[in-house]
Amino acid sequence: MIDGTVGMGGHAEALLMTSPASVRLLGLDVDPEAVRRAGLRLARFGDRVRLARASFANLGSAAEAHGVGRAHAILLDLGVSSHQLETSGRGFSFQRDEPLDMRLDPERGETAADLVNRRPEVELVRILVEYGEERHARRIARAIVRRRPLRTTGDLVAAVRSAVPRAAWPRRLHVATRTFQAVRMAVNDEPAALRAALHAAPALLDVGGRLGVIAFHSGEDRVVKQTFRALESAGFAELEPSPLGPESPRPERQAARAGAALVTGPQRLHREPDPRTRRILVAALTAAALLVGGALTVVGMRVQQVQLAYRLDEARAQQARAQGNVRQLEIEVATLRSPARVEARARRLGLSPPGRDQMRLAHEYVAGGTRLAATRWGRIEALAK
Repeated sequence: MIDGTVGMGGHAEALLMTSPASVRLLGLDVDPEAVRRAGLRLARFGDRVRLARASFANLGSAAEAHGVGRAHAILLDLGVSSHQLETSGRGFSFQRDEPLDMRLDPERGETAADLVNRRPEVELVRILVEYGEERHARRIARAIVRRRPLRTTGDLVAAVRSAVPRAAWPRRLHVATRTFQAVRMAVNDEPAALRAALHAAPALLDVGGRLGVIAFHSGEDRVVKQTFRALESAGFAELEPSPLGPESPRPERQAARAGAALVTGPQRLHREPDPRTRRILVAALTAAALLVGGALTVVGMRVQQVQLAYRLDEARAQQARAQGNVRQLEIEVATLRSPARVEARARRLGLSPPGRDQMRLAHEYVAGGTRLAATRWGRIEALAK
């Protein structure tokens, strides 16, 4: 087996403990301190272990140099170890004020200080976007150039803090997390090393062998998945088994938890999923569902409110029209009651208003006692006889 990133020897120890005594392991790492610590941890396995200071970018040549023609398992654990973050003193962490180094191999290549102080602003923007997926890449690159020279991690943190608005700082991450990740990956050219290792690994796998990659960066994860899919046409298969809990008694499950898998089937590639990623994804999907449900409820209530407002406006318009009609009818009634209107209506019906004599006669007839009334009354009686 080949552990291309032996680090502190944790994965290698688990693999050797769960493998037959005939299984040997070649461990690679560019960090001399990591190789030394892994040697101390794995010393009890004797000649079953060989450690070499080499990068997994040179996987093929390193395997050839140590007489490894075929491997039953190859493991790559990308990123940095807890020792490198906490006690290396090379500036991998923003929690301490240390020299800006960030080299996995402290004896080769340019340091992080060289990179941030010499690269042009446009190149810094590319690094921050490509390797760190930093939304404020332009602001941060501009602040770095303005504050040059930067010599310590504290200088880089201060540049990031000054560039990113306080309201935009992540809640769960340090504001400089993505910047430090991007600079470290650029200093060590980690994406290129990963591509070289993925290109060389399939040729080293024996029939039934497995390649396992542990990646926490979305860009590296994307490269691994693309490579695995491309290899399917060459007779490889990508496996994504269910996460295994610590209570699993079988040795092969313990090996899987350590980051690799025992050879138990046909030739295939293996990538162990991270249970934490699934838990985070489930939590994120649950929160998203709750947010969507709440948003739909609010939208529904808003639609009902708008509909009620339209109905209220329509009722008010109908009330105004009714009030107008009432006023019109009142005007017409008042008009019909006027004497001039009554006289005009009578003339259209062929009636004429009584004369003065007719009015006086009617009055005397009703009241009685006048000569004219008596004469007329006598005529009426005579005609009646």
